[in-house]
Amino acid sequence: MKTNLKLNSNTPLRALASKARKAAAIAVAERIEKSCGTKKRTVREIPEIDRDIRSIFLALNSRTAENITAVLDKPAQSSSCKWIIHIYDRSDLCRQKEEEASYRELRNNGSDRAHLVKPYRAKPTVTYAFYPKASDNAKLGSVAIYGENADSRRKLILKLGTLFGHRVISANIEMGRRPFVDVKLRS
Repeated sequence: MKTNLKLNSNTPLRALASKARKAAAIAVAERIEKSCGTKKRTVREIPEIDRDIRSIFLALNSRTAENITAVLDKPAQSSSCKWIIHIYDRSDLCRQKEEEASYRELRNNGSDRAHLVKPYRAKPTVTYAFYPKASDNAKLGSVAIYGENADSRRKLILKLGTLFGHRVISANIEMGRRPFVDVKLRS
């Protein structure tokens, strides 16, 4: 992918950041399309769930505040989950990147791992795990939403009646390692 980011002294920093986010979102979308198979597939041949996740991810990236970053992730092959979107605080990701670089530099210079402090690991503020329908693996069936204030998220989703443009059948708080909102969607 070739992106034309023209840099000059008159271009505002916000505009550059916006262009960079869009370019990153397009790159991720292309990676999703490649993971679905060859490039010769038409839009209709790409599974509906993958098209839905792509549009959700692009919408999240276009709407997120400047201090928030959305990251698309493919879960382990053994998982029934199709895609995961993590929402991070941008300052946490920057801190993680800096500390990892420092840690690698110290390791490359011969420092003993036992005496080094492990680098900071950013934690997502919200995680969306997308699952297919039980009856049709190509359609989006439910979303698990992990993060703080599960009850207030559930109430808001039920009040709105939609999540990412899909009508909500139910939204319940479930317990796993931590509480999460399990949202069943009508497609």
